[in-house]
Amino acid sequence: MRYRDVNFDRRVVTVWQGKGRSDRQVMLPRSFEPLLRRQSGAFAPDDFLFPGVQRGRHLSPRTVERVVERAVIVAGLNKRITPHSLRHAFATHLLENGTDIRFIQKYLGHVRLETTTIYTRVAVLRENRVESPLDALTGNRPSASRAEAALRPVGTMRLSVALRQGEPGRPSVADASIIVNSQTQPIELSGIVLSESRPGWVSLELPPTEQWEDRLCWLTPNQQERIASPEFYQHLQRHLGERFLSLRPDG
Repeated sequence: MRYRDVNFDRRVVTVWQGKGRSDRQVMLPRSFEPLLRRQSGAFAPDDFLFPGVQRGRHLSPRTVERVVERAVIVAGLNKRITPHSLRHAFATHLLENGTDIRFIQKYLGHVRLETTTIYTRVAVLRENRVESPLDALTGNRPSASRAEAALRPVGTMRLSVALRQGEPGRPSVADASIIVNSQTQPIELSGIVLSESRPGWVSLELPPTEQWEDRLCWLTPNQQERIASPEFYQHLQRHLGERFLSLRPDG
């Protein structure tokens, strides 16, 4: 995969000679776009997206396997996970989120639909995720604030956002941190980067978990559990995003 294979306007990535030796296009996640845009400014279109140590070479499959093996150890997962597991997880989550199975077939590059249907055996299709079309039309859906209200408070924190010096024609970028009030002293979790990938859309980039490891140990078990929960990051996305947009020169 080279930088020329990433199309930001159409939000797709072209995969050449992938599954079944076929070419196809897959979606470009919005969360990856700010990072890829910054990197693309320092590389030529023909440069590899995942370069090797030697110039002009890409990462070998074995190197990628080692990266995944390390990530599995850091995450404390007690199951066999390979790079191919990410492909399975991608398909399973799409199916659980209600994506039409024929779109999944296209993204995976399967020739036969029967090959894609094997993911229905492991996907958890919850009935409570099915919404009435009337609710979608009237906007009567559960909001993020309701989910946050159901969480029991485990402490207090404050957020810090500082805009970086902008460059003409480039999206706004800011550095953010979380200051958690622990039992001993305030604990700062820094290294969060905010960027506006498109007007009104704020992307949240978090540092590797190990960067916070020596500070998280000073928090209570309940606080550590909260920081690891999906609801916490939804909370961060909303509040940091609102503060970031208000600090922009045109905010």
